[in-house]
Amino acid sequence: MTKECGKRKGGSLEKRKKKEKKNDQERIIVEQLRKLDERRREEEEKLIEGTNKIRDDKLKMKFEEKKVNSYDLFVEEWREIERIKEEQRREDEQLIREEKETKERLGRGEIVEEVTNEPGDGLVLSPVKLTLVSK
Repeated sequence: MTKECGKRKGGSLEKRKKKEKKNDQERIIVEQLRKLDERRREEEEKLIEGTNKIRDDKLKMKFEEKKVNSYDLFVEEWREIERIKEEQRREDEQLIREEKETKERLGRGEIVEEVTNEPGDGLVLSPVKLTLVSK
């Protein structure tokens, strides 16, 4: 019986070794598949990140272009406003100078203003009809 038991043990030992070898191979395959899946996931994430970065960069560029265009329009409008203000300031200064000169001349008695009645205007001080009076 001991021989028969030994054979059975020996046979089952071989089966166990084969089974363990098969299990080891399956474990190796499962581990390799897991690593492969992990690598694929990482590559997909990198691809998605790259795509998102490109999209974000394009959006940023469009935003910057709009910002620059808006700024350019703002600058143009600002310059136009400044130009108009400068013209108005010059006109105001000219009117003030003319008014001062007229007052000075009136004060010295050099100018006599005539009140005229021109059609459609009513009574006005006519700057055209200013006359110099010599003393």
